[in-house]
Amino acid sequence: MNKNKIIQYLNSKKNDEYNCLDILLEKYCNGELTQLLSKYKFTKIEIFPQISKNGNSIEMCLTYQNIATNISLTDDEIEYSIYELYATADEINKNTFNLKCNVEFSFEDLLNSIYEKVLNHYKLKDLAITTKSKKIYNAISIIFLLVPVIFIGIMVVIVLGFNYSIKLNFWWVLFFIIIPLFLYTFLNRKSHKK
Repeated sequence: MNKNKIIQYLNSKKNDEYNCLDILLEKYCNGELTQLLSKYKFTKIEIFPQISKNGNSIEMCLTYQNIATNISLTDDEIEYSIYELYATADEINKNTFNLKCNVEFSFEDLLNSIYEKVLNHYKLKDLAITTKSKKIYNAISIIFLLVPVIFIGIMVVIVLGFNYSIKLNFWWVLFFIIIPLFLYTFLNRKSHKK
């Protein structure tokens, strides 16, 4: 939304008439809201202010690892939800909470409370560990891919370079070609799994 429209709306009110939403809209316009949200370790921050005849609101979509939070403020109510990404509508509804805006309301206290709930969410996964595991699987899979390539290369050099004839039995093929290729395929799939 155009910040000029929000500023125009805020200018139509006196500062002592500001409610919680107006204060957040002002912080959004001057960049304080983005700075405040950036203090937390959210991996994605999106802010959607709305000024309309039907009512004003500001919605924040915040993501931390695999947990999402939506915070929606209207003139007199706050609604927030904390849920695992790709949750069903039913799961989101079960984890949605409503609060009334009053004089004592502090957005920073609410944000601290939400962030603490996100960090303690029972479905939180550390994606950094997952990424590290995928890199390890990928490195090991490449090693298993190199085993048959090196084995076949050595056999070719021996046969062509030294004019030896080599008879390979099933066990040589199994241990140096089939098993490494099977392990490469298995670990490579695991490294690309979401």
